Formats: sequence, structure tokens, C-alpha cells
Amino acid sequence: MAFRLLLVDDHKITLELTRDLLERNGYTVDIAASREMGLRLVKERGDQYALFILDYQLGTENGAEMAREVLTLRPEAFVMIYSNDPSREALKHSWRAGAVEYVDKNTDLKEFVAIVRRWCQKYKETYLTLPPPETNENSKKIESIGLVGVSEKMAKVADLVLKFRDSKSTVLVTGESGTGKECIARAIHGNSRHRFIAVNCAAYAERTELLESELFGVEKGAFTGANATKKGIFEEVGEGTVLLDEVHTLSLVAQQKLLRALQEKAVRPVGSTREYKVHFRLVAAAKPEIELMVKNKEFIPDLYYRLNVLRIPVPALRQRPEDIPSLILNATKKFAAPGSAPKRFLLRTVRYFEKYGWPGNVRELENEVEKLCTICPNDKITPEDLDARFFDDGSSRQETQESGGPELTREMILLALQESPSIREASRRLGIAHSTLYDMMKRLGIEAKNRKKAVGV
Repeated sequence: MAFRLLLVDDHKITLELTRDLLERNGYTVDIAASREMGLRLVKERGDQYALFILDYQLGTENGAEMAREVLTLRPEAFVMIYSNDPSREALKHSWRAGAVEYVDKNTDLKEFVAIVRRWCQKYKETYLTLPPPETNENSKKIESIGLVGVSEKMAKVADLVLKFRDSKSTVLVTGESGTGKECIARAIHGNSRHRFIAVNCAAYAERTELLESELFGVEKGAFTGANATKKGIFEEVGEGTVLLDEVHTLSLVAQQKLLRALQEKAVRPVGSTREYKVHFRLVAAAKPEIELMVKNKEFIPDLYYRLNVLRIPVPALRQRPEDIPSLILNATKKFAAPGSAPKRFLLRTVRYFEKYGWPGNVRELENEVEKLCTICPNDKITPEDLDARFFDDGSSRQETQESGGPELTREMILLALQESPSIREASRRLGIAHSTLYDMMKRLGIEAKNRKKAVGV
């Protein structure tokens, strides 16, 4: 994305040269040759700027004072001072005013641009929220089957769904729990005028008789409690689609009965001597381990081959992290309180979602978003709102490294703490989350209650 900057300098040549340098590096730059002009732009369009770059000496006025005025108008802003005055006094004035960076005008141009880039990135991660996803060919294809995503992997799944939709052949959908196998099955069924019935085989894992009566039907008087003849799902669905979810959980006896029904394309209700022809389409869903179960003789090979005519493997969420932003946006809309706008995720919060392993896949992500939308009092969801599990895999350390954490010396942290009224404000000046600053203070042995004393004040 192109960041907009405000550059204020009363030296016109420096102003133009610096603007030219930044624009050549992809930034949109507004300029002001005086404090008054700069403050007017802050009032008019302050929320558009990722970074304010102020000359330390603005004629007879002090750029640090302007920094204080900018932050009064825009408390969350990042202000950078650049100057020909390398004195510690100028640095302390700038820090006290709330500037996050103090750069010598003689700094190497590449380094200057790198500093600007770093603070724009910190602005993006700290204050910007997740934007609407861009539409591309993949997202259109995935949306056409009623799913959400932008990844190449899910686009391939969509291709298979569209290819198999008009076929009558059996489809085996494989994937981990929570990947959306039932959604894929419904997408295969599509807009058919016939019925779609889903059966969770795990509920009948050790209850073969009950599953048999559910699928094949039952004749009146077949057993105690069978007070009426009841059609089974295979007959009742007609030419519709039956999803046998978690089919790998069936007992060997149930597998054998299912195999016979598929081979004969006919069912015999429990307690009946007659068979009925069936015309349903079967979609089976299973975990990827079903192949290993076949090898271990825990799943009948002949049944596996009957199910595995057409195959759609659904990738785990950790294999397609590029889909996570789209899934978050979809979930925030889904779980928005009635009459309220959806909650918004900070981009740096999304980064933790992208680094997390998601063992429960899309279902776990949706549950987490629902919880956050319910319990978070603010309209923006920050990393501080997340559970500890999002930080257990080293992602918090990586966040610190990518946001400039290791570049921060003990002296810089102490100075920020000294010049700030609170640790939260110090973290803002340093461009890191306040939880990250707490971690760094702990590592460096800086106690919050003694932070001013530690600097020698």
C-alpha cells in the first residue's frame, strides 16, 4: 500500500529534495514550509498520514513544540524529527514532545528511507485495521461454490467441486476436522432441486443396528418400539445427495452393510424381506488417515474403493494462511451484534492469527472470532485481546524482531520510559505493543516501579 506522509521544513531546497526522495520510494508526500501550514494540513487531513516528519528548527520556532501540537490533534500519530542539531538536548526535547524518532539530516539516504519505511510499517501494524479483501480470479471461483478464500489451494478445491457437480459418481472428501468438509459436500450438491441429507457416522460408531435402521429404514414390528414402518434416508432422499460424514468411524459390521447397499444399489429395511432400489448420490467425508486405516485392515478396502471414485482433498488452514484475512472478515460480519458494525481486527492481530497453527482449522478460527466479537468491549481487536496460545509458538518473539525490537537498546527503552507518563505511552513512542515492551523490560531487568530511578532521574 502507498503511505501518505506530511513533511514540514522551512528550508525549501531540503523540502523539495526530501519529498522527491520519498516519492521515488513509493510514498505520497504532502509538504508544508511552515508550522502554520503544517498544522492546517494536520487539521484537514491528519487521519490520512502514516508519519509526520518535522524539521527540528522551523525558523525561530522549535519542531519539537510542533510535534507536541500534532500529537494533541492526533494522539496516536507517529512523529519523526529530523535535524542538523545532533545534541542530546535536542534529542531530549524531541522525546519529551512525543517524537518516536530523531534523525540527523546528514544520515545516509538509504538509511533515512529505511527508517521511514520502518515507522510506516509500525503504523500499519499498530493502527490500521484489516481492509476488505481484494477480489481476484481465485476468490471469485471460491465464492462461486459458497466458500471464502483467495488461495490457490482452495481455488483447486473449487475447480474439483465444479467439475464433479454434474456427475452422479460418489465423491470422497478428505480433510482434518474443521476444514469444512460438509460445506464442500453441500457445494457439490449445489442448487439441485433434490434433497441434501447429512449423517454423522461418528454418532453411530458402536450402534450398527441404529445406523442400519436410520439409513435403510425399519419395518413395523421389527423390534420393540418399532411401532410404524419408516423409510430410511437412502430411500427418502430420492435422487438427492447423502453425506456420510466421519465415515471412517464406522464399525467393520456397519462398513460391510454399507458396502452391500452400494454394490446392489438397493436397501432392505430392518425386519423386512423386501429390497428397494435407491438412486441417491453419495458424498463421503473422512479424515486423511482413512488410507492408513485401509492398510491396517480397520477399513474395508472394497468399501474404500467404492467411496473413492472421485476425490477432493481439503487443505488444512495452516497450509493456506493467505485465506485467514478473508475468513476473519467473513466471521466478523457473521457474528456482529444486531444493529452494530462488525468488529475490526488490527493488522498486527491478524499476523498472530496467520502464525498460529489452527489445529481445529476453520471451525476453530470462527469460534475464536465469535468469542472476541462477544467479549471485547472495543470496536478494534488487538493482540492484547488474544489468548496465551497465540504467543506460545514463538510468534511474539518474531513480532518483536520484525517490528524493530532487537534494535532497541536498554538506553533507548529507559529514555522512553523516563520521558513518558506511562508504559503504554512509552510503547507507543517505541512503536511496539505495550505487552512486548513489558517482555523486553523483564528481559533487561527494568522494573516498572523503579523505571525513573534506573535512568538516574
